[in-house]
Amino acid sequence: MQKVTYITIILSIFMGFQASAVAESDDCFSLMRKLMKNSSHNDLGQGIGTRTQLSESVKSTILRIAKESELTEIEADVLLEKIPASDIDLEKLRSYIRYVSTLRDKAKNRGIEEVAQLFTPATSGEKSKIVIDFEKLQIYIDKKRIKKYKTELKKLRRKNPSESIDELDKLAKKSSHQFRDKYEKLTYGCRSFKNTPEKKVASKQFKKFVMSIGIASSVGGYTYSNYDRDIDADWFGKLGYELSISVLSNFLGARILTNSSNTVFMMGLKSYLLSRSFGVIDMGLYSTLFSGSQEEAQNRLDQMMSREDIHSEVTELSEFLKNEKTFAKYKRMIIAHVKSLLKHNSLAPEENYKLDYSSFDFENLRPEDLDDPEIQELVIAAILAQEYEENRGQIIATGDVGADRFSFHAAYGLAMLPKDMATNLYIYRTLCLGQLNPKVALMKAVGLYTINRVVFDQLYYFVRRQSINQ
Repeated sequence: MQKVTYITIILSIFMGFQASAVAESDDCFSLMRKLMKNSSHNDLGQGIGTRTQLSESVKSTILRIAKESELTEIEADVLLEKIPASDIDLEKLRSYIRYVSTLRDKAKNRGIEEVAQLFTPATSGEKSKIVIDFEKLQIYIDKKRIKKYKTELKKLRRKNPSESIDELDKLAKKSSHQFRDKYEKLTYGCRSFKNTPEKKVASKQFKKFVMSIGIASSVGGYTYSNYDRDIDADWFGKLGYELSISVLSNFLGARILTNSSNTVFMMGLKSYLLSRSFGVIDMGLYSTLFSGSQEEAQNRLDQMMSREDIHSEVTELSEFLKNEKTFAKYKRMIIAHVKSLLKHNSLAPEENYKLDYSSFDFENLRPEDLDDPEIQELVIAAILAQEYEENRGQIIATGDVGADRFSFHAAYGLAMLPKDMATNLYIYRTLCLGQLNPKVALMKAVGLYTINRVVFDQLYYFVRRQSINQ
């Protein structure tokens, strides 16, 4: 009795593992593949062909098409199992196999199981979305073929006016059918969720396109928006900075967009997170490079120290310091902590360091008081606050030019994200599908990109200048 109990427990555990394995399968197709993989046939499709009664030549052709489309042997077996025994259009089947091979795994599995719907009349029952989408694509591709046929026939008749129309018609049909085959491969390759040869070519083209035309666009947009400013070293410095950020962000953005494994949602999310990562870097760099100069503030302080009457100037500066923005205050506190760490190997700033200077008595400040390093730091902070207030934008004012840029780009980038994603995806798709005529595809891409940037670059720089005056 005890042995029976042990055997029962062991069998229960075994069956539990088996049930878990089945549950992990995506659907009944996965289970079928496992069962068929363990079947004892040696040749691909053996036994299955008997059930479907397909001829050996038809089976051989189907298996060759499946191999060309990189279906696995098990997927090819299931395909043979599902194909009806008669009324098979091999050309249509070839196109369908090409199509389903580009889908994600679950959709591909369903598409293979639904292959019989290709050969059933529309009135016999509702067709699946996969089959319907395929048939819509076929109509689109056929329209391209017909257009190619008409164009080719006109060209042949123009070049060979003495040739019989029947002969020219045959040549035009042959050319259009060859075009259709190439365009179909290109269409499915560009739509694929895999890194197909067509997508690899398009990715290289798109990256070069974005890098080259993006530089020209950034230079043009910045120049147009800032032509009325003094063209000096600072002007060219900011232009060079804009170009550097633009080139790097465009390069990484293109890598996200051309990654076949990304869904459109993930592309948008990754693109926005990338822009915000650059925003953090930009915030620190821009503040360091282009905010109020510490050296200029020190020179102004030196001039104050040489004068007897500093009361009115110090009083004016104190107002800017009292109204200093919260972000700027905390930024100064963090800098003070870092300086203290470097100087004293301690995270605590000096004992008399104050985050809030509003309680300091500016009214009775004397010239000799400026010899105190702590008071000098206070006055320099007031000078920088004054310079910021005099140059800040009308909408966003955090107290720091770098934080202003971050806040602006966070809001503007989010608002423009759908438009930017749609435009870039369309350009990428144009370059990918245009591989049969790359010059025309490039002209279309350049035209769309130019229209987009001419309109929206001006909007971007206008809104940025109004918001943060940069």
